[in-house]
Amino acid sequence: MTEKKVEGLSHHYHLNIPAGTVEAKMDERLLELGKTTKVAGFRAGHIPLPILRQRYAASVKGEVIQKLLDESVKNLVQEKKLKVALQPKIDFESAEEGKDLSLNISLEVLPEVGTVDLSKYSFEQLKAKLEPQTVTESLKKMAHSSRENKVLEAEIKAENGHAVRLSFRGTIGDKLIPGGSSADTVLELGSGTFIPGFEEQVVGMKAGDQRDIFVTFPADYGSQELAGKEAKFSLKVAEVLEIVEPTIDDDLAVKLKFKDLAELKDQVEKMITKEYDQLSFLDIKRKVLDKFSEEFHFELPKGLVELEFQSIWRQLENELHHDHDHAEGETCNHSMDPKEEEKLRTQYQGIAERRVRLGLVLAEIGREHQITVSQKELDQAVYNEAMRYRGHEMKVVDYYRNNPQALASLRAPIFEDKVIKLITEKVSLKDKEISVEELQKRIKEITEGEEVN
Repeated sequence: MTEKKVEGLSHHYHLNIPAGTVEAKMDERLLELGKTTKVAGFRAGHIPLPILRQRYAASVKGEVIQKLLDESVKNLVQEKKLKVALQPKIDFESAEEGKDLSLNISLEVLPEVGTVDLSKYSFEQLKAKLEPQTVTESLKKMAHSSRENKVLEAEIKAENGHAVRLSFRGTIGDKLIPGGSSADTVLELGSGTFIPGFEEQVVGMKAGDQRDIFVTFPADYGSQELAGKEAKFSLKVAEVLEIVEPTIDDDLAVKLKFKDLAELKDQVEKMITKEYDQLSFLDIKRKVLDKFSEEFHFELPKGLVELEFQSIWRQLENELHHDHDHAEGETCNHSMDPKEEEKLRTQYQGIAERRVRLGLVLAEIGREHQITVSQKELDQAVYNEAMRYRGHEMKVVDYYRNNPQALASLRAPIFEDKVIKLITEKVSLKDKEISVEELQKRIKEITEGEEVN
């Protein structure tokens, strides 16, 4: 192995593997194969080498050469103490039968980030105060979701604020509306749950009443087939119901599986505080990343940047295709204007560079402080992902179990957040108390602005 050229992070080497070495490794592999291979007229393990060469040399040559390359690159990395960014690129100069194997190896190494002195940094940490009325509002919502329906007497007419149990059948012309029928539905009148005009025409009906009502689907309705069209619904009311709001007391707490109201309030306060802390974390995370992006400047491995850029660009293209597939009532072309594409490529190239740079800085900090992602944390991430696809949980689990790259995509954000948490423990933080509305506005600006994380 001889070094040809070093240009920044790019290292170029020439490797010459003698034909004798290749042949010896080939014979070694063939003899190993002969221990289990069956050839007529010979016992396993006693097949002559010339026979094995004749039958299997072509099939094992690629495997043998790959193993020699892997060993050579491994020795090179260990000898030179290189931190390789990506899989090396191999360019064969000569691979003729019976001749030395001659090839060039090109690889990129990771830059030296250096020790990061976290103690020199200081940040303002936004904190939202938990107001008593916020807890009260949460309790009201919990009470609202625990409402009960009381069946009213048959002669009572339905009013706004009541609920009705009804069945209905929707048609446009003589055709049934897909998903427009139900044998048993509870509808709260005045909630605006159904198509405009539907609930208003149910007001005044009693248990046992039947009626045909006519409504027009809004022009911007989600289904183009129904948008703007008049429909008939034949409905029958089974019951008129009074919606009973529970009192916020110990009985409600017990119903919600808590010991008493005090314990329920305590859990609500903890839940809200956790939500506020997560918002604060997102804010401080952005500040840390922005600061590091300003301060750290070093050469980046072009291969890593290109991989990151391609990932971002594929996501953009997928979004364009998705928008095209879901566009309704208009001709949509998801191809980009050349000038707009050039502008976006420049923008996303910068984002890719920032992500790679910050990833390297965080990786170095994580290495210095021995931050790792446990199997338990990874299993939880897989579980959370699986829960997003109800009915297909095991398929999702198997996908991550058999796809190391996909699993790495779950590990990365866990590692990043653990490193950021460590950073917040090492830097100087000055708390600034603001309203939760201000904090939410700040996070909205972060999440809806340009994606530069």
